[in-house]
Amino acid sequence: MLVSYGQGDDGADQPVLALAVRGPHARTVWQDVTGPSDPLLARKTDPASINALHYSSKNLPLLYSPRLASSVHRELVTWFAGRVPGNNSQNPDQAPTDSSAHGGEGSSPLYLTRSSTTLCATVKVDVFLIVSPAVVPCCYSQVLSVCEGRGFSLRGVQRLQLPTKRTQALGLTSQQVSVFCSPPTVTVDEKKVELSSHCLVLLLRRESGLRHCASLPAALVKELEKQRLLGYIHIRLSDEGKLDPSSCFHMLPFRESLLHSFGGRMWAVPNPCNVVLSKHRCPSNPELEQVVVLTLAGRDISQGLSLLNRLWTGDTTGNVGEDGFELLALKWLPTLSRQQAREVSPYEVGDRLWQSSLVGLASSPALVCALRRVDAFATLRRLLPRDYPGNLNILVSPTPELAFRQASLFFSLGDMIPDHSVRPLLKFLPPPRINVAGSQCESLLNCMVQGSQPLVTLCLFKPGVWSHALGKILSKVQRSGFTVVGLHVLVLDNSTAVSLVSAAEHQDPSAVEAHVQYLSSGPSLALCLQRENAVKRLLDMLGPEDPAQARGQDQFLWRAYYSSDQLHSGIYGSRSYQRAVQDVKRLFPQGLCCTETNTMRQEQIPSVHSDPLACLAREQSHTLAAANKPSLSHLMASGLNGARLLVRSALCQTTCLLLPNSVLGPAPIHLDLLEQLLRTGCHLVAGRMTVLDETQRCHIAETLMLPSERDGKICALPEGPCLIVVLQKDNVVTCFDSMLESISRERSNLAEVGKMLIYPSTEKKALQLLCYLFDVLSPDSHHAIVPQQSE
Repeated sequence: MLVSYGQGDDGADQPVLALAVRGPHARTVWQDVTGPSDPLLARKTDPASINALHYSSKNLPLLYSPRLASSVHRELVTWFAGRVPGNNSQNPDQAPTDSSAHGGEGSSPLYLTRSSTTLCATVKVDVFLIVSPAVVPCCYSQVLSVCEGRGFSLRGVQRLQLPTKRTQALGLTSQQVSVFCSPPTVTVDEKKVELSSHCLVLLLRRESGLRHCASLPAALVKELEKQRLLGYIHIRLSDEGKLDPSSCFHMLPFRESLLHSFGGRMWAVPNPCNVVLSKHRCPSNPELEQVVVLTLAGRDISQGLSLLNRLWTGDTTGNVGEDGFELLALKWLPTLSRQQAREVSPYEVGDRLWQSSLVGLASSPALVCALRRVDAFATLRRLLPRDYPGNLNILVSPTPELAFRQASLFFSLGDMIPDHSVRPLLKFLPPPRINVAGSQCESLLNCMVQGSQPLVTLCLFKPGVWSHALGKILSKVQRSGFTVVGLHVLVLDNSTAVSLVSAAEHQDPSAVEAHVQYLSSGPSLALCLQRENAVKRLLDMLGPEDPAQARGQDQFLWRAYYSSDQLHSGIYGSRSYQRAVQDVKRLFPQGLCCTETNTMRQEQIPSVHSDPLACLAREQSHTLAAANKPSLSHLMASGLNGARLLVRSALCQTTCLLLPNSVLGPAPIHLDLLEQLLRTGCHLVAGRMTVLDETQRCHIAETLMLPSERDGKICALPEGPCLIVVLQKDNVVTCFDSMLESISRERSNLAEVGKMLIYPSTEKKALQLLCYLFDVLSPDSHHAIVPQQSE
């Protein structure tokens, strides 16, 4: 505005330029541009400023800029509002007539005083920005950054499902309703996954907000296109054409009724009186997904939004599906309470900065995010600023326990909304539980306290690679953190063999036929393994299915050691959680030798409490007989991976060993003994893991032991799982004690272990025990279990 102001030396009015500028931190930026009001000081401290370059004398001021925010407001009213107290209108083209305008003593020549009741022409307006479910959460940081850059301040955040009954009140078109109220579907690992239909609702405030909000959706789409994020939105919309901003964003003026329909106060948190801040340890495994809470405190969160953008879009490669954090919950708070400030403060009670951090945090707004990722804590620590915690603008929960405490204070169960499209471990984990009649969603907060459930998976050692390395295999399994909860030596039928062939091989019928022939050519060793993240961990230990590729990647991978070529890949591992459940049910239909877990109960996998194969009638009606014809498999005959040729002999005997449940313990010394027995030439022709009930244990004691031995020896067969194996060798029954003594002389630490084994001392007892516990032996066995010939 150009107005006349006072008179010059010639008596003529001199023009004065009144300039109002607006922008982020405009007052601070303008003061930096103009520099100090004293020209001498300006030339020394900021020679490039306006006052240093153009201000010649302190008595002849070049310009006047109010330093205080209240003074800025008053000057805006004076020069641009056109209204003064007392309902006296003032011509904006006429100079102010206030006497102080002529430079009273002690005042600036341009300092104009006005009453604090003077109104300003600017009006701050609240608006709602609704972000559709098609916009992936990794775009949220860009949405918040654009809003902040265009002058909108954040006043509230809410993630919710829009009620279809209120779409008309929200002003949504029929095309928008199909996007904003329907869950998007994406393809994850060749399967359709239905995602959450929650929208992100932002409450924004800005001067003349209604006028500026019209251009905001287009600006948001332009920024997302610049950041190369529109591709993720196109996937959810199943549309490759030009993106319509109305499909992603919808603006609404603020109304109390709308706020009520959106759930009321957007900054509401759980009642702290009902929150139990437990101090016990929260189990957390870096191999699995971890939940971490990130708090952006202060009025300027631009640095925090930049960090969020890196977290959500990927910290190195930018691949959202692999490196990005999953957003679980998001909440904006106008101020932190004293209790909340104590929880998020990075300092401990008694630290020098403890009290000052509480004062600073409790007087500023905060944006709180709950994030999830594999190895989340270590990954986030690598991305924090070097001066962390610095000015307390970015705060992170440093431990799982503090993450749980902060999540409990800030978020309710309804606030935690998972995004399954960015979970790389999803195919290896149980499917998410959804709300159905009679059940509720599993609480993420409960999962943080309870930890992950142990899962089961199938590891199948194929014919020819395991028979003389069972002890070594079981030891390797236990050293890798697995627990063996099922073991079965079996010959696969064609249907089971076909189910284990990979999908890629199904494209070639000849490859399927060759693989099925190989799998059914001899006995296989099926192991059911249990641990956290069992499916993914086993696949990592196995390595690629191509042995050459596995050896090139790491020579210690299991397939690199137990495989010869891609057909004889040696080991099969379940490729996903769903496939693991199918494999376990198919190969262990009787159940598993472990305590039933919640996951097993949901998947209807039973727990064994009694040996289903033990049969007293079979013991009385069956016997051992020499096999009618040799059935040695081709793989055994070839001696693949060290498998030894079986030598048929009239002296060949078959015996049965029972190893107590300590074989599954952390120190598998029983497995060393089993390995030594196999090295002496014993051939394993049957085996399984089972649980014997009291009746079965007593019957075994009566069969194998003298009355004086039964009470002591039966204690070696506790109620837990035990491993039963059938061995063949010349004179293995009659000379078994001598074999144990020979092994004990070489390995003195195995002497006590040998005393704990349960085994028959005569061929008659061996026959009774075999027929009681087994119904069939492997095809390459020298003996077979057959019905007794009637006399």
